[in-house]
Amino acid sequence: MRAPSRLLVLFLSAGLPAGCADPLGPDEVAGTYVLQKVAGDTLPALLSADLFPILFVFGDTLRLTAHGRGTAVKVVKGLHPEGGSPTGPVRLERAFSFRIVSGRIEIPVPCPWPADCSGPLHLVARPYSDGLRVYTAPGERVPQTYARLASSP
Repeated sequence: MRAPSRLLVLFLSAGLPAGCADPLGPDEVAGTYVLQKVAGDTLPALLSADLFPILFVFGDTLRLTAHGRGTAVKVVKGLHPEGGSPTGPVRLERAFSFRIVSGRIEIPVPCPWPADCSGPLHLVARPYSDGLRVYTAPGERVPQTYARLASSP
């Protein structure tokens, strides 16, 4: 191989990793998102019938930062299938970190009790023009549609 050809191959090879980088970054999804619908139902909506107690969601807000961190604040009410007293509404808040893989946002979630999780579970969302759509949420009904709030001045 001639020297100019080797130089061209090296130059092109060096650019390949940059060309394969994920075009979506945490700074592009940073913002506040408010839950609008769960499986097509407006709030309050049935969030989960598979866990105990059965959960209805009254509100959910996701805040994502440009540094790959965030918070989730959810207001839920639990109903016991045996006719026990309802619980709630209860405000749940948790901090998390997230990553972006192949254009999707992955947020690790704790294993729901009493499930036996063998690996990390992830809430998986994709951005769309006006917010986020969650397609995977362990133990919860999907899709979940979040509207993005306009940033404050």
